[in-house]
Amino acid sequence: MNYAEKKINVFAFDTYEELVDHFVQATGIFFPKMAAGRSEFFRAFSQWLNRSTQSSSRAVITPDPAQGLALPNALQILTSALNQSRKNAGTAEASELLEKYGLASKILTQPVNTLSGGELLLLNFAKAEAQCSHIKGLAACNPVFWLNPARHKFWLNLCDSYKAADKNVEALVLRGDHLDSSSRSDKFPSVDALSVNLLIDSPLVNFPEIQFPVFHAASKLLYSWVSEADEVFSPFLITGDNGVGKSIFARLLAGILPIGSGRAVIMNPGDKCTVRLLFQEAITQLFAMSPSEYLEKTFSASRTLFNEAVGLFRELMQSIYSDKLSGDTRNWNSLLAGKACLIAARLAEKPALILLDEPGWGLSRHDAGMLVFHTCRLAHQRETGVGIISHQPEWHDFARSNLKLKKIAPEQVEISHARL
Repeated sequence: MNYAEKKINVFAFDTYEELVDHFVQATGIFFPKMAAGRSEFFRAFSQWLNRSTQSSSRAVITPDPAQGLALPNALQILTSALNQSRKNAGTAEASELLEKYGLASKILTQPVNTLSGGELLLLNFAKAEAQCSHIKGLAACNPVFWLNPARHKFWLNLCDSYKAADKNVEALVLRGDHLDSSSRSDKFPSVDALSVNLLIDSPLVNFPEIQFPVFHAASKLLYSWVSEADEVFSPFLITGDNGVGKSIFARLLAGILPIGSGRAVIMNPGDKCTVRLLFQEAITQLFAMSPSEYLEKTFSASRTLFNEAVGLFRELMQSIYSDKLSGDTRNWNSLLAGKACLIAARLAEKPALILLDEPGWGLSRHDAGMLVFHTCRLAHQRETGVGIISHQPEWHDFARSNLKLKKIAPEQVEISHARL
């Protein structure tokens, strides 16, 4: 793809922190780097307040696509954007925009915080389309990362709209992203497979009615296992289209969402069934603390677990940075360090399984590969399995099994297993 022809300027960065710095400088919009802790957040916020740079009057897609959607649902978001250039836009116009970007009109009134990462990004595309006529251009962070590859076309559709309006588009990505023309194609190191028994017996998740800030009716989602064998091989992938229910399935396995009926149990060689999860938005799991603060508070009641977690954190960081392509530039308060810290805290408890939901978010392709490889290496040494939820095709060569989720009815998802 020749992005120059579409008036797309692609900027690739080695770290999340560099990307955020450029985003703030280019747009005038403050975006936090919370992995550095509260004090660094307020220092950076104070610096931003004292800057003379004004907003660039561009549509933006923030590094975390949820952060650019301030209103409760898609209907309010899109009508608000449309009404900046024309009056009395309503449900019909908002539905048309959603459908243009591959989203069903039924999500118009669905609370934004119930949408998947990919759905949030597509909603950002629809919002940016609505803003196109009355802004100067678009600055988009990681505009295809959250998407199933079959949906990358919607990013190109948005670029075409801006090209037709003679508006500039900037794409800010991490090194190795699909839009990075200098992307390396080297494969990640492999690890020996670990057998894990996954016992799935029609687990049902019930979602209660939501009254505030907008109404959303109660719903449910049933998962059906259609493979003959219960044995899967770690590291394994969990894949499927945007909005199919991958992150919900992960939360179900981790016990974050209660199971209304049926069961979903992981058994590893040590007969343990505990599952720990690293969220898509992993930075929020640090609760605005630096990695060192997080480990201190998490394991304040157990010095043994604290020492174990600190040792794992240091080993992960040292292993990742020994493999860095361009010298030792480690930042122990970076997003990469934050993810390593969260993984170390979970591995210290020796669970049966650790699930990594889009572990490459906010990382270059190389750093993501090294983080996941060394996580798997350390996890398998402790007889802990690793599951990776992702749309990124590079994990297919690394994983040993694939759990593919497919929606076969509005409230039913089928799970099939294949050995890779």
